[in-house]
This record gives sequence, C-alpha cells and structure tokens, in this order.
Amino acid sequence: MEEGKVVKQLEGTHVEFALVIMDIEDCTVNQAAVREATNGKLDVFATDLPRLRKIAKQLTIESTDPTAERTAYISELTYTLGVSGVLTKGDQSVYLVESAKQPALV
Repeated sequence: MEEGKVVKQLEGTHVEFALVIMDIEDCTVNQAAVREATNGKLDVFATDLPRLRKIAKQLTIESTDPTAERTAYISELTYTLGVSGVLTKGDQSVYLVESAKQPALV
C-alpha cells in the first residue's frame, strides 16, 4: 500500500454530507476532524486531485499516446464521482478546494 494513503472500509449507513475535491499539493481532508466536529453524525467523501494526477502519470509512463495521462486522470475522477453517487443518495454538495485559505466546511 502506498505510504500515507487512507483506505476506509465503509459499513452501515453512509453519512457523507459532501464530496470534497482537494486540489492542493500535499494537503488532504481531515475526515477524523469532520466526524469529531459533528459528533460522528456526518462524514465527507473526499478525493485529492494531485494524487489522482500522480497515479495517472505512473500508469501511463510508458505510453506513446499523448492523451493517455489525461485520459487516465479523467477516468479516475469519473470513477471517484461515480462511487460517491452510488454509495450515497447522490444528493451531496460538491466542494472544490483550490486554496488552503478557503474556509472550513464544518
């Protein structure tokens, strides 16, 4: 497993109130803080775009197709959004965080 990667085994009712898409290098959503701030009543579904870009680059490093890396990245993002929609009612708010100066959601 990649160092620093967070893998959650989701069980029971899903309480993700939002999908948070982070686009800040070396920054991720502190999901434990969200659960603590809401007394365990809410969670977020989060993804990190810099990490998806890194994975896409690694997956396509030997490709001669100039669109392969972008296609892999878009595929990863589409899959992530699809999983979020399937595991929830599909009615989550979506937040794109591009700056560490943006206010907290909770």
